[in-house]
Amino acid sequence: MRKSRVRRSLLRLLAPVAVAAAAAVALPSGVSGAPGGPQVGEVPPEISCQAWLNTAPLTLKGLRGRVVLLEFWSPG
Repeated sequence: MRKSRVRRSLLRLLAPVAVAAAAAVALPSGVSGAPGGPQVGEVPPEISCQAWLNTAPLTLKGLRGRVVLLEFWSPG
């Protein structure tokens, strides 16, 4: 019983810190974007991939007006 109370208290203290740290890392440092990358208001570069899973190849033009979620991951 005591361990669960301590764990909950610890989570309540650390959760805001974790959220703030994640936001600081995820948000760009300025409104102009990353140095050398596309700038706000510019057309993004086209998506290129050698093998598409579960779909025919997609283009940004074909996705215009839709909500798109990009997930980047590495198996290693």
